[in-house]
Amino acid sequence: VFIFEVRMLTDLRKGLSILTTLWGLKTRPPVEHSSSYKNLTHSAPSAGAVLVKEDHGVMGKLKSFGKSAKNDPSKQWKLTEIGKTYRIVCCVVVALPKLVLDVTLAYLGGVYVMRSETNSDMVLNTLAVVFVAEIPELMYTAFTSQAMRYSLEGLTC
Repeated sequence: VFIFEVRMLTDLRKGLSILTTLWGLKTRPPVEHSSSYKNLTHSAPSAGAVLVKEDHGVMGKLKSFGKSAKNDPSKQWKLTEIGKTYRIVCCVVVALPKLVLDVTLAYLGGVYVMRSETNSDMVLNTLAVVFVAEIPELMYTAFTSQAMRYSLEGLTC
């Protein structure tokens, strides 16, 4: 039962973390529309999920030679600013459903485990609910490439 409670509290903490991260980002100022196509093609995005620029020169390669790629800030994505509408959409479509599902699973899973008649049934029911809670993580591991997982784990705000 303890494993179930720890798993549910961890999922709830992740859901709250996603919600607070999305809501706490700075709002990007409105984009001024330019009539010149040339200005649009040469401008790099400065907000949203942006890969921090690398130094491609000889000195940049020498600096990064001894660093591990995970701690190297030139290989990390940085989430800086998002638009107000996109923030609301992300919160409503991603963060709030995750939080609602986590709370619902914690409550209904706890009820399911507590209605077990014997100790062995309680252990089996606990393992079943923990397995159901781990399905999203298993799907993420199965259907996301190693490179994408590495990029997402290196995302900073």
